[in-house]
Amino acid sequence: MQLRALIYVCLLGLTSLQGQLAGEKALPKDTLPAVIRYPDKLTTRTQLTYIGNSFLIRNYSEDRFPLPGVDEGTRLRLDPVYSAHLAFVAQFRILEIGFGFTPNFLNDKDAEKARQFNLQIKLYPGRWAYEFSFLDQRGFNTSLGEEEIYFPGVSTSKFQNVLGYVFNPDFSLRALQSPNEWQSRSAGSFIPRGIFSYTRYRFEGDGTKNTMNSYDLGLAPGYFYTWVLGSRFLLSAGNNTGLGINILNQDGETDAYLLLETVFQASIGYNDQRFFAGINGTYSFMEHGAGNEIQVFDRVYFARFFVGYRFDAPKKWIEKAERVNRKYGWGPSN
Repeated sequence: MQLRALIYVCLLGLTSLQGQLAGEKALPKDTLPAVIRYPDKLTTRTQLTYIGNSFLIRNYSEDRFPLPGVDEGTRLRLDPVYSAHLAFVAQFRILEIGFGFTPNFLNDKDAEKARQFNLQIKLYPGRWAYEFSFLDQRGFNTSLGEEEIYFPGVSTSKFQNVLGYVFNPDFSLRALQSPNEWQSRSAGSFIPRGIFSYTRYRFEGDGTKNTMNSYDLGLAPGYFYTWVLGSRFLLSAGNNTGLGINILNQDGETDAYLLLETVFQASIGYNDQRFFAGINGTYSFMEHGAGNEIQVFDRVYFARFFVGYRFDAPKKWIEKAERVNRKYGWGPSN
């Protein structure tokens, strides 16, 4: 129901915004640069995000994972009880900061100790793109036959760093991820990425606690393309897929395993000089294992509906940004 309602709100918001601004005339494409930038604007947006992620315990052991009511050897898939949150994002030049939280009206108020928090920081110096994200969740469900069990003592904290490089200067990764730029002509680019993430799994139950630490390091080549649909709409999609190494630590034991990772992104957006809106989706899949006991399929997906507005940035901010650009030889949008 939550995802269906989110999609309905997204379509309704885009239709309303299109109708409100349809009477405005747009400049011909051939008079515009391939990438339209807003270096003197402070870009802000509010987004409703649906988050889903799960991990699998292939051969449950009470000694390692203290979960009440689960028999030894059971195969468990754990899913967070909280899935929707609000996020607020601000961006100026190369820096973007956003955070999200879960208000009670979006989720189950009776879920004991459940929480969800998300923080993102992005940097776009030149053709480089760096993203730091933190996702903290507590309270997970699992299905055992026809019964659904809630574990308030299960929590995860995920820290992720992603560094990428855009080869085509006429392609805007920001238009796909952070609309303080806009693509005026269809274009694509090869974008390889390096990914480093750390995830901490915590299990509490019956007076006992246990922690598992997982480190992922990988390199994933990828390609993205943006189709410009008319003067105000675009559709973007792309994928990064690669290999890496996973290091798993628990009870003083450390093991290393092969990591397979793939990340899909897609976005549809509407843009005006001041207003913008859109839907953005990300699906991240990391597969790694640990002998016969644990096999972690770390799937994280985001579905976002966002609306935003560009304000005139303070003159002092602009002057400071120009001094930094001259010092490092960056372009006017950095």
